[in-house]
Amino acid sequence: MSAFIYPLASTSTAPLSFKGSTLILPVVSVGSAPQLAVDLIINSKDLGLRKVARIDPNYCLPFIGPSERIQASGSQDENDVCTALEVFQNLDALTVVQQRSPVIKSQEAQFVSELLAWIRDSEFKEVLVLSSIDAAARTDAEFETPLLHLTPIGQPSRVNSLSERLSKSFPAFEARPPPSHLVPRSFSSADEKQTIPLIPGGGLTRKILRAASSSGLEADTGAVLLFCGEGDNRGDGHALAKVACTLVGSQPKGEFEEPPSWSSLFGQPIDQSMFG
Repeated sequence: MSAFIYPLASTSTAPLSFKGSTLILPVVSVGSAPQLAVDLIINSKDLGLRKVARIDPNYCLPFIGPSERIQASGSQDENDVCTALEVFQNLDALTVVQQRSPVIKSQEAQFVSELLAWIRDSEFKEVLVLSSIDAAARTDAEFETPLLHLTPIGQPSRVNSLSERLSKSFPAFEARPPPSHLVPRSFSSADEKQTIPLIPGGGLTRKILRAASSSGLEADTGAVLLFCGEGDNRGDGHALAKVACTLVGSQPKGEFEEPPSWSSLFGQPIDQSMFG
């Protein structure tokens, strides 16, 4: 196992393996909808995900916080903490990364390179990238759907593959002239010719998919993009979590239960009686 990822000593005596499993990878993007979706997924008792490793946090802005992980006894694990990048896995060959802090700008290229190398060396079967896109960049036609999909160029077509399921479920995200206020300073005319279009508010999504296109990644890879803005994005998190679980075939039996930390993050819902 490379220095990019550190297995937890308490998980198992057997070597950690991801071969043949499906990876859900959230990207820090507008509204943090991917992180909220993964919060719901890893908090689901039906899916049975447990923390198995940490990814080197030095790529990200410093972050640490209390853990919400529950022990086998049913009590909270007071010896555990949350860090910027963590890996969860269950017995159904589902692997989920949670990223709670953005990657440092100067570390982006190195992080994407190490991330793709880990995915390639781990021999994942599928990689579903969760991302959001600024709702202000929506075209008239895209008001008919809150979700779009995007896949790396050059992937071999496979029956019932993730990319095929994405293309059948959601319209493709296509390049368009971006609003001037959403264009990064580093954006040039050459970028318009790239195979992966600019994704307003999409964080590292574009760089990850571009790297996947050129790295010869064997894992079937695709991204689902949710239009949203900044604010109380709990609803976006629920919507994206349901879509992600449907795409990877790991639906929980009941509704997603929100983790306790959300009550501190967004506060309690507004009492509707105050409006009469």
